[in-house]
Amino acid sequence: MKPIITGLMISLALTLPVQIGPAMAQTPEAVPQNTPAPAGPLPGLPAAPPPLDGAPPAMEVSVDPVEQAALVTSTEQFANSAAMASLLLALGAQAVAGASQDAELVAFATDSLARHTRLVEALRAAAAAGPVMVPVPLGLDMTHRQKLDALSGGVSATGAEASIEARYATMAAEIGAVAEALYTAYAEKGEDSPLKGFAAEALPEIAAEHAAAEALLARVGG
Repeated sequence: MKPIITGLMISLALTLPVQIGPAMAQTPEAVPQNTPAPAGPLPGLPAAPPPLDGAPPAMEVSVDPVEQAALVTSTEQFANSAAMASLLLALGAQAVAGASQDAELVAFATDSLARHTRLVEALRAAAAAGPVMVPVPLGLDMTHRQKLDALSGGVSATGAEASIEARYATMAAEIGAVAEALYTAYAEKGEDSPLKGFAAEALPEIAAEHAAAEALLARVGG
């Protein structure tokens, strides 16, 4: 009689619902081996809704460069950012001074070129005077190189045609605002004493140049 009972139990296990008990659900016949995963959603889970037509793309988070500069207290960040600002302003001034017929603008650019050439040298000296020598870039990075290239590109930041005077005034005002925020932040909360002193000493002329650049921009347009 035992073989008959065993065969009957196996037959019931194959025909009754799985809910008859955990022990029966774990028999080799109840749990198939090496079953491939389903290609679609898992059973019991809803399928992902299709994308909506005309749905807007994911929002890109933009960082205001002036606000970002106002947060700089790291020695390396300050040295790099201050060098980029002065190099760009000096090279931009050099480019426009040889191309513009606007006497007032050329005078501003000539002063800016002399100022930022001097500031870069003072920055290097201050960076070397601390307990740890801080590297100061010798040339523009890609982002600032593109800004300099745009100065001779014939278009403004909005893509519209603009004179070189307007493009230069726009760049000088924008970079001047970043530089003023950068020097203000580091003069107040900077890590390195020699660089902190340099920032505090240079801040008044950085702020004055920024104000003059804004006035220049208001005159020539952007």
